[in-house]
Amino acid sequence: MENKSLMRSIWAGAWRKRCQFRVQSRAVPLVLLILLCRAPYAVGTPPNYQSLHREQRIDYEPDAADVMRIWTVYVGQGDGLLIQLPPKYNYDPDPTDDDPGRTETVDILIDGGSDRPENETLMESFLLDLYEAPVVIEHAVITHHDGDHVKGLIHILTGDSVGVDSIYHNGLASYRRGKRGFSNSTTDAQAVRSVSGGQLVEGMAFIEPDDDGQGKKLRETDLIKEKSDLEQRLANDEFQNIYRELADAITGETDPIEVRWFQRCVEDGPFIKEREADLKRGVNLSGIEFKLLWPLQRARKYGGWSETINGNSVTFRLDYGLFSMLFAGDHNEKSEEKLIEHLREADRMDLLDVDVLKVPHHGSWHAYEPFFRRPDGNGGYVRPVMSVASMGTTGFTPSWRHPSTEVIQWLGGSHCVYHTLIHEKRFKWSDQQTREDREQMFEKSHILIETDGQWFRIVEVDAQDGDPSAPATVEQTGRSHGTRWIKAQ
Repeated sequence: MENKSLMRSIWAGAWRKRCQFRVQSRAVPLVLLILLCRAPYAVGTPPNYQSLHREQRIDYEPDAADVMRIWTVYVGQGDGLLIQLPPKYNYDPDPTDDDPGRTETVDILIDGGSDRPENETLMESFLLDLYEAPVVIEHAVITHHDGDHVKGLIHILTGDSVGVDSIYHNGLASYRRGKRGFSNSTTDAQAVRSVSGGQLVEGMAFIEPDDDGQGKKLRETDLIKEKSDLEQRLANDEFQNIYRELADAITGETDPIEVRWFQRCVEDGPFIKEREADLKRGVNLSGIEFKLLWPLQRARKYGGWSETINGNSVTFRLDYGLFSMLFAGDHNEKSEEKLIEHLREADRMDLLDVDVLKVPHHGSWHAYEPFFRRPDGNGGYVRPVMSVASMGTTGFTPSWRHPSTEVIQWLGGSHCVYHTLIHEKRFKWSDQQTREDREQMFEKSHILIETDGQWFRIVEVDAQDGDPSAPATVEQTGRSHGTRWIKAQ
């Protein structure tokens, strides 16, 4: 018990890089203190939802050293997530400095937002709220290179406050007209391309025949596999638009650290755990598994430019003890259907049965219904207990419909789906025609999942006034702002 009390007392500090502490005092109304003293739980404590079909507790107390934190960060319109591995996996960043107490948390950044210039700093600001600068992110995953997923990462890489060591990506790039065979005469039947006013804006890859029933393949030589490919093609001035910005940022990053690793992801290929083993810095990730599910060994065409770049999103499953979570990027109906077909043929459908789902494409209506709900109505092929989604005001419109009310229903209802912009607010898009109507629903929040591998919970942290280093406990969490501790599968 004494050890548990000690661990709880250093809870906030356990998450800070290099064991640096930051204390923030907050005034607590006297009436609230009296209520907390007289009642075992605060008024409005999260209810026990029978529809979850899982045991739920208020009084569970995990050991701080065992707790993993998974953040869905409010980055405006876009995706930006952060996984903080438990403190028991911390490592010594400089064994030669004779300071064994100085440790680093292993962090995994997944995309960085955002769709607007004024929001490009949001992920960096969030990281600097958690850690003292300079911040080192050990691993970063670029699910795909749409601007609302990489602009925030580009901002991070071009600044001096945050650095990234290893980056994983799906291999797709954007090429200029006149490079790699792309020209105005290139047709849709030949390549995935973007055209405006009859002029080729950029090309992604030339198309090869479908010889395995999984769709037309993208030419292997058009894909970026590792950092040397990126450097060589950048030097040849081959890249265009957002990918050019990304390549410049990655190759130009030197402060606070250099990007040492830029590796394409493929199904069942090497990923974070293998990279950590190669680094030999004393991080033993036993008890944690990262399994790449997508893209396939050969990237595929799923329609036009947007559908293909989204459909090849890096998709992986995280397992920690009994807890599991699926990170699904910006999958769309075409690629979701192909993912199910592929897993069914390989007899691996159980990989979609997880505790938590990162909802694909911001909860968009561009979804393949059987991915979430079986034809017999007994739950989807992906059967999460809870789901999280990232979105901003740009997508929260009747035309974009982020989120889709149908997807919310397929996932169990509004109490089962946490969004960074809204939550637990039932609505019809027909009633949300004006910006004033929609603004009434805004709740800009970071969504935090905490798990020790046995139990997990979700809690909202206000994106403007909240302190991510000290999220509310279950007892302090009101109805609709978080869950009880839920038993992992």
